Order: sequence, then structure tokens, then C-alpha cells
Amino acid sequence: MAKKKKVDLTELSLDEVQERLAEEQTRLGSIKFNNVITPVEDFNVFKRIRKDIARLKTELRARQIKGEA
Repeated sequence: MAKKKKVDLTELSLDEVQERLAEEQTRLGSIKFNNVITPVEDFNVFKRIRKDIARLKTELRARQIKGEA
């Protein structure tokens, strides 16, 4: 499954990757905030979102090294 996500990220434009990164970071923050009020039943949500953020940051860094950013 990780292979598929990498392919999807390479097909996105730089702006789209940055936009998705901002969305995921906002989503993680809101889920953390909501977890304080009402506990989340599936704690793997945090893990998945953090990994998605890491994948997006890795893609941005790879593009920066290539000179696209």
C-alpha cells in the first residue's frame, strides 16, 4: 500500500503536496484536540496521520533536492 501512496504523491504538483500537508497537519491537530474532550476509539488514526505527514514531507524534501521547489 505504501508503494501506491508514493506513486500518487509523485503525480501531484508541488502546490497540491503542500496543500495536502497543511490539511493533514490541521486534521491531526483537530483529532488531538477532540481526543481530550471525547476519547478516540481507534488510536491508530494518530499513527496513520503522522505517517501520511511524514510521507508528504519526504516528497517535498525529495523535490527540493531535485531542484523543483
